Amino acid sequence: MKKNILIALFAAATIAPVAAQAQAFIGASIGRAEQKVVIDKVGSLKDNDTSYKLFGGYQFTKNIGVEAGFGDLGTVSIDDGTDIVKSNPKMFFAAVTGTVPVTNVISATGKIGFARTNTTMTVVGLGDEKIKHTSPLLGLGMSFAVTPKISIIAEYEHFFNIVSQGEGKLKANALSAGVRFNF
Repeated sequence: MKKNILIALFAAATIAPVAAQAQAFIGASIGRAEQKVVIDKVGSLKDNDTSYKLFGGYQFTKNIGVEAGFGDLGTVSIDDGTDIVKSNPKMFFAAVTGTVPVTNVISATGKIGFARTNTTMTVVGLGDEKIKHTSPLLGLGMSFAVTPKISIIAEYEHFFNIVSQGEGKLKANALSAGVRFNF
């Protein structure tokens, strides 16, 4: 009986600090997204526009969490001299996050996951097409805790091929800043 009580006390003492660090969060950021059209054996063209995202997640420990959200990578116009192609990718994403404290208020973050994009591609004069694609997502960032509940974040995210059609691909990345609210 005493052994079971000691095991239960040890388990409670071990789990309590982890539970104290666990917290849900929501946030928003705005930044600049770059979209690059790559056509095999022809070359590539790129443009950028304002992007934004809304996200939420759960931090299981001070180092491990998950994040999901919605983002809009803006609308770009790419003119290859013959056609003008416009693209407007919107996405839902999910990722596992890792956080490493640098100081008591600054942390480095990383994420790996996937993005499900729904991109409207328009060739001016020929019409538009909606293309859905799932691609890997990698991100790196920093956060600054203004208070225990509010952090300022800066982040770089790379979305790989968000469209892959025949010999053409559309790649995207975003650099953003925002705010995160912890509960």
